[in-house]
Amino acid sequence: MQFGKHWLMLSLLAIAAFTGPVAAAGKTDASRIVSIGGSVTEIIYMLGASEKIVAVDTTSVFPADALKTKASVGYMRQISPEGVLSTRPDLVVAIEGAGPPQALEVLRESGITYEKIPNTPSTDGVIEKITHIANLLGKQEQAKKEISRIETDLALLKTAQGSISRPKKVLFLLTAASDRMVAGGTGTSAAGIIELAGGENAITSFAGYKPVSTEAVIAMKPDAILILDRGGHAADPSAISGNPAFSDLPATLNDDIFAMDGSLLLGFGPRVVDAAWMLAERLYPNLDRNNPPSEKPATE
Repeated sequence: MQFGKHWLMLSLLAIAAFTGPVAAAGKTDASRIVSIGGSVTEIIYMLGASEKIVAVDTTSVFPADALKTKASVGYMRQISPEGVLSTRPDLVVAIEGAGPPQALEVLRESGITYEKIPNTPSTDGVIEKITHIANLLGKQEQAKKEISRIETDLALLKTAQGSISRPKKVLFLLTAASDRMVAGGTGTSAAGIIELAGGENAITSFAGYKPVSTEAVIAMKPDAILILDRGGHAADPSAISGNPAFSDLPATLNDDIFAMDGSLLLGFGPRVVDAAWMLAERLYPNLDRNNPPSEKPATE
């Protein structure tokens, strides 16, 4: 097994040598970028540097042009180093959590500049992403405008949330089938967007995404249940509302079980406040939105 790993490493390093990798620190003049992570790709487009992207991963669904016109290197957690190197990049920009580790090791060893972008699920985390990528690409002025927009929109959202008398307890289910429910705990993007929308995450007993039992859900008594919509393949809320065991849940009684766009809600990219508004208005239909968010982030 070790021999196989070393052979693969040597083969890929040979490919990298042939393609002429560039190593740099700080701002880079890279002209062939592989972007891994939906929010990373969205930020690069927003900053006006999409022409430098040669390949993206499959989570890069916005703008739609990315997956339509760029080569694909697969799912962000299952990246193939061969696929990345075959696009002859001089820079790989990857969201924290991309993998697998062995593939990232190969890319780093190849000599191609590899930049990991932190992925904290908060508006501060989004601003950190934008700043990091802008500094890398020399797009600081564009970044300032977008960060100002996000901060303005966030202030308007917080003002509107001042009318919320009691935050709703929200349970996020990554998978909703009653025999294999997986929920979002603390430190997740799900918890982050729920809190940003003015709700409370129903789970405080564990971090990350983990299975939960029917009994655990009943004990939580969530006011609302948010289900993931996987790019047009929406989970069916009736999987929860139609389960007799959940008939007395506040979420069921109030018909507050719904599916929303997972890539938008959990992406924590430039549209983060738009995502929070969408969820907030679903949770609190009477939320005052007299001052809507400022114009949408620029895309090419």
